[in-house]
Amino acid sequence: MDNDAPTLKKITPADDLPEVPKPVSTRRTTSSADMDQPAPSEPGASLVVLSGPNAGSTIILTDEETVVGMNGERWIKLTQLDNDIAIEVLDPTVLVTRNGHPLPPTAVNLADGDTLGVHDFEIIFNTNA
Repeated sequence: MDNDAPTLKKITPADDLPEVPKPVSTRRTTSSADMDQPAPSEPGASLVVLSGPNAGSTIILTDEETVVGMNGERWIKLTQLDNDIAIEVLDPTVLVTRNGHPLPPTAVNLADGDTLGVHDFEIIFNTNA
């Protein structure tokens, strides 16, 4: 894999934009090594990158809110509400799909196995329940 290839990342809104994108969370920093760790044994939601520059990576959704994008761009926000996780498009110029259909401008709940499309990335949402 080309080391300069863009990769999908969790982004902290308050962080300065990094020169080299690295995964970060809305509440804690996550190293690139953390993205490739096996999912925890307890139930929890995750995003698995199926295609794109960092295919095979997993983002564990441990925070109440997770913002995903790359190179300082913020594409989507995932929010945990009780037992549901909602997705919201943050950048209206980015086409985000769920199961092949464009997402509306308002937040919608995700279901286990939903496939998301964002730029060159295909991502599957897992509840791990």
